[in-house]
Parts: sequence; structure tokens; C-alpha cells
Amino acid sequence: AFEKTIRTVNRIGRSPVTGVPLEFAMCTGDNIDNDHRNEMRWFMALMDGGPVHSDSGSPGYEGVQSAAWGDPEYWHPDPGVDDKYKQQWGFPEYPGLLDRAVAPFTARGVAFPWYSCNGNHDTLMQGNAPQNPTFETIAQGPFKTTGPPPGGNPCDHFDTLIDNPDAVFAGPGRPVPADPARAVISRKEYVEEHFRTTGRPVGHGFTRQNLEEGTAYYVNDRQAPFRQIILDTTNPGGYSEGSIGAQQLAWLEERLIEVHAHYFDESGSRVPTGNRNRLVILYSHHGLGSLNNPSQAPDPFAPEANDLPRYTASTVEALVHRFPNVILWVNGHTHENAIVPRPDPDGRTNGFWDVTTAAICEWPCQARLLEIVWHANDLISIFGTI
Repeated sequence: AFEKTIRTVNRIGRSPVTGVPLEFAMCTGDNIDNDHRNEMRWFMALMDGGPVHSDSGSPGYEGVQSAAWGDPEYWHPDPGVDDKYKQQWGFPEYPGLLDRAVAPFTARGVAFPWYSCNGNHDTLMQGNAPQNPTFETIAQGPFKTTGPPPGGNPCDHFDTLIDNPDAVFAGPGRPVPADPARAVISRKEYVEEHFRTTGRPVGHGFTRQNLEEGTAYYVNDRQAPFRQIILDTTNPGGYSEGSIGAQQLAWLEERLIEVHAHYFDESGSRVPTGNRNRLVILYSHHGLGSLNNPSQAPDPFAPEANDLPRYTASTVEALVHRFPNVILWVNGHTHENAIVPRPDPDGRTNGFWDVTTAAICEWPCQARLLEIVWHANDLISIFGTI
């Protein structure tokens, strides 16, 4: 699905509104699913172009949908399993689908520059849990749990997973092929993997400073008259929703001041700067609607990722509204297309548009083309084409 989306965008090539060539692509995070190194290499191969073989363990599909598992809770495309999807909803048999799903192919690669955000699935296991030696052993190892431990309460499953992961995996399970390529990567390693790109033009946008510090937020000033600010909203302490750390929030304020002739301080006073104005676009995985992770827990195994205390939507939005040049915030995470106006409640600035993009992993597989048109009368239009 991802490869077909890339080929489609390459083929379109131009804005459907003005005919201007597309300048770049932005991945709004969750580029991978389970924080594994092999997934990261598949993602980079898709973006760069070249051989992709998204298989793990022994050759061929060996997951929960295979006939060998026989679990009726999953759809089994191959014949021989009368699962609930076939019984209740008329799902068809599709012999050979699973083998085709892991067959190698050659990716075309993105035909223009691209950039990327860090999402919760990129640097948290299953998009929820911080790195943990127990998790890494399980991920690479030869055993898959299939249920909670004896006497375990499934409603407490996630809390147990965080606090005492070994207890969760004392339950029933079955052997699976081990694979060291399923190594869990830290935020710093996630950024490092982007620097192994072989694509032309070079994608990703991460800087050498990101590489040295293990951070995943940065600025793109290549498209005048815009400043594009890419945020990292994944909480290192865990859970799927987002937040922004104190250091990043201060960095955001500094980057906004740099492209404003004036802004408003926290008391509402107008502050002139002498800087030249640029229009500002923010990008992140979590938008304001999902920037509500209350966790203040650090990641003990990746201290460079910790940025405490963490702040949620109300604080971040209040900061952004102090800067009148912010026109757009593009995000993902919720797997749906949505556009929400975010007016300044104090009326000092015009506010901005909050634009959420859908997920390629779900049907229908959709992406969004965004184009900003600056008219002669200083009216700005934002066109969004699905």
C-alpha cells in the first residue's frame, strides 16, 4: 500500500489546483509499527527505492493469520480455518495472499525531497511501551505469548506490561522463528537509520545536531517564504498519545521568534523583534486533539530522549497563538482526514488551521496534497486534495 501510494504521488507530480510541481513529501510519523530495526530498513527502502523484502524469521508468512495458527479470532485467507470473519461477515478465502504479502519487490522511491516526523510507533514498542530489555528479548526471540498469565486480569494487562513485563509472558504461548533483525531501536537510533539513506534526492530532514543529541525535532527553511517546524510529540515515558517536553517547547518559541517581526508575550503585550516575517507551518505526529499524554515518566534506557517536564495541548496551543505568522499545523496519528479551525481565543492573531491526514495502512489508502497560494491582495488560501 505504501509503495502504491508513492508511485501514485510520483505520477501525479503536480498540484491539481495550480499545476505547480510538488516540492516535497512529509511523513507525519508511524512510519513503522513496532519500533524494530528491520521495519525501519523496509521504510527507508520504500522511500529511497530499491529491493524490499518485508519478511521476518523463516522464509514465508508465519503470523497469526496463517492456517497453522488456526485461531478463529483472525481472518485466515487460506482455506481450512472456519474463523469468525468468514462466519459472521462473509470474508472470502484468498489462497496465496499471505505468501504474496511477504514476497520481495523493487520500490520506485520518492521522486522529490521528503521529510519525516517521529511517531509513537516509531520509537515505542507497539506505539505504547518504552524500550525495555525484556521486550527486546521477546521481540527477537523464539516465543510468542498468546494469552495473559494464570490469574492475570486482562484489564490490567498494559499496566503490568509497563511495571512488570516478565510476568505478562509467563502465560501460554507458542514457538516462533527468532530474528535478531527485530532489535528494538531507541530514538537516537531511529534518527541514525535515516542517515543510511541512499535515495536521490536525499530525504528525511533530520540534522547532524539531531544525530548527536538524539532529538527528533528540526526546522526546514528551504521553501521560501515559509519556515517549517517539525516537532517530536512522542512521549518517551510511554502510552500512545503525545506531549512536548520543556526543552523542545523553549526551542519552539525561539524558532518562532526568529521569523516574526513581532509577537505577543505571555502577558499579551506586543513585542517587536526586528526580524523578518515568514509564514510558519508546523508538522507533528500528534495534533492538538491527541496531545494529551499526562505521563511524566522518563525512559530509563534512553536518557537522551527524556525532556521533562512534559506539556500537553493547552500549553502548546497557547504558545502558538502568540505568533501571528503560524497558518497551518499538519499532523497524523488518528488515522482520519480532518480539518479544524484553531482561532486565537484572545483575538490577537488570526489563528491557524489544524489539518490531520489519514493512514496509508488502512482502507481506503489515502494521502493528502496540500498547497498554499498567496494571492495578490495578501489573501492566503490553503488547498487540501485527498
